[in-house]
Amino acid sequence: MKKNITRKSEEPPAFDPNHQRYSDQPLPSYRFIPGITLHPHLKNPPQPPFVKVGGVNDETSEKDPDARRLRRRDAGVLTLVRRGATDEDNEADGLLQRFLYGIDLFNFNYWWEAHEAWETVWKTTEKTDEAGRFLQGLIQISAGMIKWWVGNSSGMKKLFKEGLEKLQTVSTQNLMGLDLRSQIAKIQQFEENPSPEDYPFLKLTRK
Repeated sequence: MKKNITRKSEEPPAFDPNHQRYSDQPLPSYRFIPGITLHPHLKNPPQPPFVKVGGVNDETSEKDPDARRLRRRDAGVLTLVRRGATDEDNEADGLLQRFLYGIDLFNFNYWWEAHEAWETVWKTTEKTDEAGRFLQGLIQISAGMIKWWVGNSSGMKKLFKEGLEKLQTVSTQNLMGLDLRSQIAKIQQFEENPSPEDYPFLKLTRK
């Protein structure tokens, strides 16, 4: 019989410690779960209020029209890139690696950390375009996983509903290596029966 995990005294384990990795970046030493583990910014000084993406930071891009165009170009590549891509525009590679790292973080139950990784990429999109809705949907599903772990089922359902709605508006069947139809079905199955056995691992179909 499957059991919902609602423990509030410890961080989650990896449900599949041997799951395939899509990035080379080391996983964090622990998972941040509000009320359970220490916020990373309390262990390390917070970064400046802008992020560096593809060699361009948000502070500069607000003042430099060329920088803004570069950010838009990077965001446009999101619908085309795949692991191992050899696009001459390597400015987009930082975005791609950040997205792939977010996949690894989610698959190993670093939900808050996955949220942070994907948000960095999401900020370079137009927010309401397909790439933006796709990334925000993943961010909300990841946040919903935290609610599930700490036993907040209503919070989980709310975030899953919002996340699934955004993913379902994406018309591209395979976006950034993810088969959306299959992935949405897995998330819906988990929502109906939230358990480690039904965890919706994100699997890339293109490398």
